[in-house]
Amino acid sequence: PIPIVGLIASSNFPDIISIAWGESPEKDIIKYNLYSASSPSGKYEKIAEVNGTSYNDVVKQSGILKYYKVTSTDKDNLESQMQDIPTQGSTLSAPSRPKIVDAFMSEKSVHLKWQPTDARATSYILIKTTTSGLFAQDTLEITDIRKSEYIDSAISPNVKYEYQLVSVDKDGLRSNPTNSISFKLEAN
Repeated sequence: PIPIVGLIASSNFPDIISIAWGESPEKDIIKYNLYSASSPSGKYEKIAEVNGTSYNDVVKQSGILKYYKVTSTDKDNLESQMQDIPTQGSTLSAPSRPKIVDAFMSEKSVHLKWQPTDARATSYILIKTTTSGLFAQDTLEITDIRKSEYIDSAISPNVKYEYQLVSVDKDGLRSNPTNSISFKLEAN
């Protein structure tokens, strides 16, 4: 069989790479074989045999890059050659983390302000870790923050507070957290 043309792969979906190719003009094709590798010149391993001209490679990880080639097989079990140049596809990467631009403690609250660094961010998560004494530590995630500021008035004297922020996109992909910012309200 003649080689397959029109191979394309997506880069805009979380956890999957959608691959499609042109249908073979030969009438005796019974299936297509999809191969992938982690680098353009890597070893290509068969990941699927399909009857149609598309396939969703479920990756379950953000920001994964893969390379694809496809062949066709005819009724006599003869397989076409792979493409010389592979097609690159990837899963959607996680959004970038926000940039904290202001953080201070007043007598009764902690004030945090940040700037979005990724247009895909639709909300934020504030990770608040409290440490009292030597070993008592508790972590709380405050989710679905829609503004780029937060005032935490649930603070007490002699407790260390650490804050980190995470960007979240419409698909629920989370950025890496920002570096911690720490505060401790001293008792009078």
